[in-house]
Amino acid sequence: MINVGCNSHSQRSEKNADSANTLNSSNESVYSDEPPKIIFIENEYDFGELKEGEMITHAFKFSNSGGSDLIISDVKASCGCTASDFTREPIKPGGTGIIKLTFDSRGQMGYQNKTATIETNASTNRVYLRIKATVKK
Repeated sequence: MINVGCNSHSQRSEKNADSANTLNSSNESVYSDEPPKIIFIENEYDFGELKEGEMITHAFKFSNSGGSDLIISDVKASCGCTASDFTREPIKPGGTGIIKLTFDSRGQMGYQNKTATIETNASTNRVYLRIKATVKK
């Protein structure tokens, strides 16, 4: 009977170990359900001085440091003089993408400070980018 008791204990230990493994597996899947997180290398860029009429572009690089796919749904510029282009396919965890902002200085004079609102499915669903320039004749 003692052997039966030992075997029972051994079987329970194996079942507990299996349960722990199942919990670990479910914890891993919970981690992979972590929301996406967008991280920019920089969120502001100063072009310095420009001649009126120049068109200039800056590429803002970002990564997804979250646990699920990052989707950029829209990039809205604060002014019609600024256009955007961005990575449209989902960015996997650990992946990278680019948002390009192009400023058309035609008709703009003096100090310019333009923003773009980035809408995503990340935990912080709105991020702001800024470009600056001083436009001279």
